[in-house]
Amino acid sequence: MSKIFANIFRIIGGTTLSSIEDIFSRTHKEYLSFSKKHKEEFDRLSESEKSFIYSWKSQDEVDEIILPLTSEEIQKNTLNNESEILKNRKIKFKRLVASIEYGKKNKLDESKVKFLPKSDRLNVVDIEVIFFEIDSKIFVLILSSNFNNVIRVKKLIGDKNIESNATEYFLDSDVFSWLIYIYEEKSGKLSDKLKLKNVTGFVGNVTDDANIFSGSSLQTTELIVTKAFISNGGQLKKIGIRISNEDVSITCGIDSESGVIMDCDESIKNRLFDTLDESLFCILYLYGYLILKIKSLYKLDLENFNGNERENFSKKIGLDVIHSIIKHNNIKTDDIIW
Repeated sequence: MSKIFANIFRIIGGTTLSSIEDIFSRTHKEYLSFSKKHKEEFDRLSESEKSFIYSWKSQDEVDEIILPLTSEEIQKNTLNNESEILKNRKIKFKRLVASIEYGKKNKLDESKVKFLPKSDRLNVVDIEVIFFEIDSKIFVLILSSNFNNVIRVKKLIGDKNIESNATEYFLDSDVFSWLIYIYEEKSGKLSDKLKLKNVTGFVGNVTDDANIFSGSSLQTTELIVTKAFISNGGQLKKIGIRISNEDVSITCGIDSESGVIMDCDESIKNRLFDTLDESLFCILYLYGYLILKIKSLYKLDLENFNGNERENFSKKIGLDVIHSIIKHNNIKTDDIIW
């Protein structure tokens, strides 16, 4: 698997994985769609022939991963006068595989009257799903780039059990602009241990394979385009980053709802003596710590960034863009008409 596409949602009404065990035994039935003129033929079909089943094909036992706490969480523990200020926590997670049946486009035989046998009009796809608990809340990662399959897995989980989005993971466009600022003005240093090694904004759906940048490339042209967009007052909705600390180095694209495409070839687990699969470790580290850490650091720097820093940075990157265009096109002063 060279890339992982992830979508995050919050589970309603659960605080621990054990409190939502009914979800792990659910199935969902979806019926074959048809036009009015085929209603009679549809009614003749057996229940198994007219329906598609969403079910859990397999599921692992609950496991756990040790992740750092964010600065905000450590401060909260300090204010609560905890006898021992913890800097790490165990996050429990459960990995399942959903088996999703759905129909092919062609469902009628040559007569265009009768339905084909189900086996001749059936598609089946397996989709990995990860539930994890954090701060007495349950979240679910649906690992698919196909919007329709994400919808199907949500139906298997149960529409009443899942929120349309996870507000805890919402990223304002200002966060993306701030990350560009950190990369340019602070040499990518987010904290003593956390660093941005590459960053660029991009246009399009974050789950579009063509939009993810390579962590080994500086992407100079793309960064110039991003600078021009920000300097002209544009609001980024998605960003590509390569971020690393002592535990991981992750290359991914991320949008405002924390939809992610992670490049597995460029995402590496540095932590020793950890037995988790590398890609699983990286995606859990990203959602269990890094995204929340970025939000926490942004809040701490918000007053500073919203002061003169933002205006000065916008002016500076605007000049960078102008200089780049002048140099690339060999523009002379006499060529410019104001």
